[in-house]
This record gives sequence, C-alpha cells and structure tokens, in this order.
Amino acid sequence: MASGSVFAISLGDLSMLKLKTRFKEEVRKRPRVWSLLYNLRKRADVYTPLRVVHEVEAKRHQRAGDLLAIKGDFEEAIERYKQAIALKPESFILISSHLIDTLKKQGKNNLQQDELVSSLIPDSAEVYFKIGKALAKEGRFEEAIKSYQRAIALNPGLLESNYWILWEVYEKFVRVAAPELNLDLDFEPDQDFALRGFKQGVLPEAQIATFLQSLKELPEKPILQEDAPTGYSSHTGLKKYEKDLNSSHTHLSLGAEQLDHLNSLLQLLAKPIAKCIGTPWRVVNVRCFKTHPWAIETGPNEWHTDGFPLCIWKFLIYLSEVGAEKGTTELKLSDGSIASITGPSGTWLLFRNSEILHRGVAPSVGERLALEITIVPSLINDTRPICPGLNANYPKLPWSGPSAALYDSINLGGGPLFHYPGWLNLEGVASSINTYPFEFHPECEIPVSADSVNTVYTSHALEHLDTPTVRRILAETHRVLREKGRFIIKIPDFDRTLDCWIKKDDSYFTNEMWYLSEVIQTWKNRSITDSIDYRAAFIFCGFWNDAYGDHFSGRINGNEDAYHGPAVVDIEFLKNLANNSTPSQISAALREAVISHEESYHFNHQNAWGSRELEKLLEESGFRVKSFDKDFIIANCADIPDINSMKEQSLYCWAEKL
Repeated sequence: MASGSVFAISLGDLSMLKLKTRFKEEVRKRPRVWSLLYNLRKRADVYTPLRVVHEVEAKRHQRAGDLLAIKGDFEEAIERYKQAIALKPESFILISSHLIDTLKKQGKNNLQQDELVSSLIPDSAEVYFKIGKALAKEGRFEEAIKSYQRAIALNPGLLESNYWILWEVYEKFVRVAAPELNLDLDFEPDQDFALRGFKQGVLPEAQIATFLQSLKELPEKPILQEDAPTGYSSHTGLKKYEKDLNSSHTHLSLGAEQLDHLNSLLQLLAKPIAKCIGTPWRVVNVRCFKTHPWAIETGPNEWHTDGFPLCIWKFLIYLSEVGAEKGTTELKLSDGSIASITGPSGTWLLFRNSEILHRGVAPSVGERLALEITIVPSLINDTRPICPGLNANYPKLPWSGPSAALYDSINLGGGPLFHYPGWLNLEGVASSINTYPFEFHPECEIPVSADSVNTVYTSHALEHLDTPTVRRILAETHRVLREKGRFIIKIPDFDRTLDCWIKKDDSYFTNEMWYLSEVIQTWKNRSITDSIDYRAAFIFCGFWNDAYGDHFSGRINGNEDAYHGPAVVDIEFLKNLANNSTPSQISAALREAVISHEESYHFNHQNAWGSRELEKLLEESGFRVKSFDKDFIIANCADIPDINSMKEQSLYCWAEKL
C-alpha cells in the first residue's frame, strides 16, 4: 500500500489471523478514528479487515479532497476524490454532493460544476457498477442507469451475471418517470388482476377474423436453439427438446402484413394491460404457433414458471376457441385452485408468468392456434410487434439500443423528449427518454441497416451542424432510405430571412418567432446593439461562450461574461454581407469571424442554405427534390409528428432517394 496509508505494508503478505491482530493494535493506537469504522469484537461478521482498510483510506482521501476543494485547488482535490471513490465507490454520492456545495459557494456555474463532478469517477467498470447500485438505493434511478451503462460499455462481461439487477432498476425508473410523460396514465389499477394474478378478455371478432385471414399459407418455421439474436436471453438447454417441441407445435413465420394487423389488435390492449402491470409497455418478442392433439407434456405443456425478471410479462391471444376440448392454459393459483381458461377465438390472457405455475393443455380435437407476446415496461406504449427469434425471451439490456426491425421512420435531432412508436430519434441531448444520445460528427453512422426505412425527417437540426457533418448525415440518410423513400427537411427559411433583412422588415424578427428574449439580454456584455442587422446575423450564425453555459442542455448562466448572440463584427460588415451574398455565403463568413476572433465558442446555427443551395446539396448526395411547397408537404405528411411546428419561419423540402 502507498506510503502514508494506515498500513505501510502489503496486505497480501499477511495471513487473516495476522491481519486481525494488526487491526487490534491499530484500534488501540487510534481509537478515535478506528472506532467509528470498525469494532473487531462486534462487527467481525459484517466487515472483512480488507474492506475496512479501504473504508478508512477512502475517508482519508475524501477529507483531504474536501480541504483542497475549499482552498480552490480543484485539480488536486479531484485526484484525492478519485482515490476515495476507487476504494469505496458508494462514497461518490456524498463526495459529489459536498463538491457541488463547495463549487456553488465559490461562484462556479452549472457547467463548471458538471465538468468537475463528471471527472470524479475513475474509468473502471467495477466502480461505475457499484456507483449505479448506490444511486439506485437512493432512488436516483436515471443516474443509476447512466452509471450502469458506462460500466457495461467498459466491461460488457458484466451484463451476463447482472441483467436481472438492471431490469429491477429499469422498472423502478419507468414507474417514476412514465407518469410524468403520459397524461393518460391517470387510471385506477386493475384490482381483479392484483387479487387473482391473471386477467382475460376478448378482442373484437371482426379484427381477429382479419388477422386469421392474413395467416393463410404462411411458411412454417422450426424452433431451434440458435434462433435468438445476440443480447437476448434464450433457453440454453433447448437443443435436447427441439425434436419434441417441433413435433408437438408448429410455429408460423409472421411477415410484415401479419405484424401490421397484429399491431392493430395490440393497440386495443394498450391500456387494459397497462392498468394490470402499472406501466406503459412495449413488445420484445412474438411467437405464433399451433399446438397439435398429440403434443406431449414437455416444455410449455408441463407445469412451469418462466423464470424471467418479474417486470417482464407474457400474454396469450388465442386465435381459435379455447377450452378443455380445443386446448387451453391452466394456472395454479395461490389458494391451490386451478384456473382453466375458456373462451371464443380472440380471448386474451395476461398472468404473472414468472410467479404462477402454468402449463399448456393440448386439444383433444383439432389444433389450438395462439400468439405469445412478451412485453416489458416502457416510458410510453409501443405496441409495434417484433419477432427477433423463436428462442428469444427478452433483451438482457432493458435500455437496449435501436433495432432496425423496430423502426420504419427516423427523426434526426428530434429533441430529447421526442418518442413515438415506430420512430427512431437520433438526438444529441440526453434525457429520461433519450438514454442513448447520438453524436453527430463527420464519421457518424445511423444505426440501422441499408435500404430499411421509408422516412427520414429532420426539423431545425441541419443548420446546427458543420458542413462535413451535414454531408455525412445526407450520405447516411441516402444509405438507410429505401428507394423512393422520403426525406423531409425543415430548416429556417433563409431566403425569406435575407429578404426581410434587406427590406428591414422588423415584423419577421420578433422575439416570439425566434425565441430571442433570453439571449438578447447577453448582447450588452459584448457591446452588441439590438437591431435587425444583428438579429438577422444571429439567425444565420450564432454562438455562445463558456461563461454562458450550454444552450441545448438548458444549463445557462447569467453572469456579466456570458454571451449568446451573433458574431461580434462591425455593422457595416453585416450590411455588405446582406447585399452581396447568398445564405450559405453569409453563414460561412460569420462562422469564420467567430472562429478567428473568439477564445471560446459553441455554435447555435452555423450553416444556412437558400432553396436553390439546398437543392444542389441534395442532388450531390443522390436525392431529387420533389417539392418545396410547405402546404403540400404538410397535407401529405400528416403522419409525421410535429410536421406543423414552426411553420411560419420554416423552409420545407421533400426529397426522394434516387
């Protein structure tokens, strides 16, 4: 151990008996310190000596860090704090709280506080994981999830032995966060389900008939051990039962048509099931299978529980009549009775599948046709069904990243709160919904396969990116869109902005239209007057400095050095730009002025295109512009969420992949 520690010897050289003896000596020498942390007589059953060494050393480093932070020596304080957290990861909560209090007293802004706190944790998977546990214990579930995410990124092997813990924390997070995002969650829990542990109902006959019609002549698919994607829990011992299962049951391979019809059925169950389980939900697997009269009592037809984390549910939709003769499901209830499900085609059953013993009962005549749907907690209801594999149970990571099979549409930069079924939102700002922030840069990749989506939409995002990143995004959009897929773009109407600038039309540059009220207050810090010229320049290219904080995350400071506004240039320079340049040339000149003269800068807008410039850029990337008519685009793209937002100040563009 390092010089200056409690024991200036290697613990590896001591037997446990010698170590305990040495502890007794230290307790006698330092009763005031040691008695607080370790009493060998009373607590030997709780603490091992090595753990106590770590606790005392961690406390020493923490106190040293506190003193250094008070003196303003944050670099050295962070190093001492890191040593404390490495020894005792749970101490991060107290240390970060103390550090923030100290930083506030010394006038440090929110951004500076965040930077220093984020630098506390050693780059260790084990440390991040233990911090996640400590945060979860404190009820700080969103922070815990972020810590777990970092731990698994550093050591993916942690996932195999810990995914049950992750699901428990994720469920608690959803139960806290979902009500804040869903106004329709204000309903009474299903008391019948709470009492009995199961719930059944019947779906409309007409919609069941439509779904059954779509199943005709579907290909059959055997269930195999390897039929589960990477990252999913699966039945590892399936191999020895494959022959019996495939003899007793016939699985159907569902296609896009069947999944669309199934989605309509599941939408009818969104609220009834949410009332039972207490949260919104999303689908993680679907199986469709027939059970034959000769099915043997093995696998799903023997008494069992599913053994999933308790927040992961299965429910059944019977597509044929269900009962003793036609085939059914039996449940052993807590009072010892057996419930046998009966009902017409369209009967559905939700039950506590990992707590209640249950089994399938083969029909005595005909075949029993059923759907088995696995669902998990979600921040919003997403009934879109997926079929990752017949031997797939559920994803091991509760917040597992996007899968191409889930999404038909992509929103580029949709904001941290955008979340709609069937949409993949690639957004750089993290939130309780956007737990996987996307980083836009010149080498970024949209995480779906080629030719796989019908729509890519972006609203007031491209102008925030530098030119190499914009070109990369256009190339990636071209890659992932299907042929004739639609690319819907909204950016500020820079042609109109330039025209109103030249005409000095102040009705266009209002605070309400451009959300200028807060930022204009900082312009006086750089002697910038509030005028049409500077307002227009800010729309073409704006920036904020370090003292301001961070515009996109909302961590903003109001001190006298804060600035968020246009490039600090002479007004005659601006007038010359307006009269002699295109939108793209204006933004490029202002961006260069910022880079050349500012010590710290973070761009708001940094790119601009008129309609002709945008059309040329799209053609260079393999697109053909179909329309710039905003009313036509809005009328024909009503399925796109927020297509109407910021209509007045936006240029709309509909482009197609060639």
